[in-house]
Amino acid sequence: KTESRYRQTLRQEMPPLRFLEVIEEAQSYLHSAFPNSKAAIYAERRGLYSPEAHEHGAGHGNAAAFLKMVKEGRAALEELEQYGLIWRRGKTRFGSVLEDRLTAPLYVRYGDEWLLTNFYGRRLWFGPREKEPKEHRHHKVDTGFPQGAFNPQVLEDPGLGRIVLTESVIDALS
Repeated sequence: KTESRYRQTLRQEMPPLRFLEVIEEAQSYLHSAFPNSKAAIYAERRGLYSPEAHEHGAGHGNAAAFLKMVKEGRAALEELEQYGLIWRRGKTRFGSVLEDRLTAPLYVRYGDEWLLTNFYGRRLWFGPREKEPKEHRHHKVDTGFPQGAFNPQVLEDPGLGRIVLTESVIDALS
């Protein structure tokens, strides 16, 4: 089964250019929100050195970042909804599946390029770990494209001695 899913992923068509533009812009906004955010504090409490997490694309998920994209003309509300980044409650209230999450970009290889197609989000929980519902901890946005790999550039490094597979992106950051 795993091999057939892998082959199916390889055959998928490249995402539309507009999707790639919007998702890259979203990453830029999330990434710029990371320093001095609750996500940076969470990363430090988890033993992740914040500047290193930031270097690998870590961001702070919040609907305000996406609404700022709209206000600045970088994306339309409908596009952000279509790609699963925000949802609406009525005409004026918005939310995001990445709200209050430490975010990380996920990439998929198309031809010779690694393209950003998705995000991982780890819920910011400052209480006792055992009290946090496990189903709330991790989230991947359903953009309609493959989930992807975090920090895939290491796969291209010929000097890399070994690759360590982790259960989640938060583990890879540590």
